[in-house]
Amino acid sequence: MRWVAAILLVLNVGLYLWLTGPGKKVADPGVVELPAVNPQSMRLLTDADRVADLPASGVASICVRIGPFVELGAAAHARKLLDEFRLSYRTDAVKARDVRAFRVYVGPYRSSDLAETMRERLRDSDTEHYMVTETDGSRTFSLGLFSREVTAERYVRSVAVNGIEANFRQEYRELAASEWLEIRDLAVDSDARRRLEVTDWKDARVQLRRIPCN
Repeated sequence: MRWVAAILLVLNVGLYLWLTGPGKKVADPGVVELPAVNPQSMRLLTDADRVADLPASGVASICVRIGPFVELGAAAHARKLLDEFRLSYRTDAVKARDVRAFRVYVGPYRSSDLAETMRERLRDSDTEHYMVTETDGSRTFSLGLFSREVTAERYVRSVAVNGIEANFRQEYRELAASEWLEIRDLAVDSDARRRLEVTDWKDARVQLRRIPCN
């Protein structure tokens, strides 16, 4: 009987080790294990990091375009000023060309009384306008010139709210040759930028515009 008891003891020990041993882990199909996290990538950004992430050119400098210069004298005056400011610039010459435009207008009026009545209505409604005398002697009031037909249509609807019955027509206009001056990497915090903003360019059409630097 001793040998039977010994066999039972061996079997019990084997069963215990099988149940309590480390064995092989069975993955739960509903659980996705994440890879180890790099502690460096989890740290909070410091102020130094934020500054380093911003491109210096986007903070310290801008690009600008000055124009259009239609008069040769005004363009020469502008180039002289930029040379005095010690600014590098590029000249962009634009040839004369015909462009399509859409004029919004009211009229024509052959009677001076009717024209004057419409002028008063336009003034009362604060509608910008100027009078044009047509070749046949009639009077038309121009309310604006637009590069897109849809914009002209929208403006016709907007003035109709004030009781102004306007129309629009397509026209071709010749744009005179012009010159533009482009400045790259203009320091935002600089005397040169501040001087450009207050410069008299000798031409009311000339403006200082910011443009993309790419």
